[in-house]
This record gives sequence, structure tokens and C-alpha cells, in this order.
Amino acid sequence: MNQILKHLVNLSDIFKNGFTIKISNGAIDQFFKNTGYIISVKTLIIISRNNTGIKQIAYQHITDNDFKDSIIGGWYDNGEKKYYIEKNAYVLDKVKALKLAKKLNQKEIFDLKNGVCLKV
Repeated sequence: MNQILKHLVNLSDIFKNGFTIKISNGAIDQFFKNTGYIISVKTLIIISRNNTGIKQIAYQHITDNDFKDSIIGGWYDNGEKKYYIEKNAYVLDKVKALKLAKKLNQKEIFDLKNGVCLKV
């Protein structure tokens, strides 16, 4: 699990605005979907930087189950100036995605087809 965590933090340095990957049987792979919606299920890592560029990494309660056949995404919150790496759900139907997001107290979902966030 430590190698996966290290790789996820490295991806946040490479993909400054965000990324989405798939983890299957402990192996990291690309996530190729151009339709459907991504909903955050659980925050795994929060990364912040101070004015000198030093990273502060806060690992949340992470278990091995978080990386079993999972979709993991990272995104930068401009308002909070923090990078979040989260376990996600992938849903094809917009109505179902919005219902799940509301249940999980999410503010937005990500629309893969249009590449935009949608308010819940």
C-alpha cells in the first residue's frame, strides 16, 4: 500500500489540476471513460503547500480495501489551496450520480463527457 500512496502523491505533482486512475489487484492503470460521472466517496490524502513550496501531506484513515478494484481521483481546490486524492464511484446515469452525491454530502460531481463539475 505504501507504494500506491507514494505514486498517488507523485501524480499530484505531475497532474496539477487533477487525474483519475483505476486500481485493479494492486496495479495502477489508466481510467478511460468518456461518458458518465465521477462522485467522491472518501478522501484519502490531502496535500497542501506553504509559501515556500514545502508539501504537507495528511493521510486520512486508509485501509487496504480502499485500493481493491477502485477508481481514484485527484483534484486541486483553488479556494482552499489544497489537493485532494479520493476514492470515487463511477456512475453512468446523471440522476443516479446526483442522488449518490447528495447522499454522500458532495457539492459537485464530475461530468466525464463534458469535462466539467456539476453542482449537486
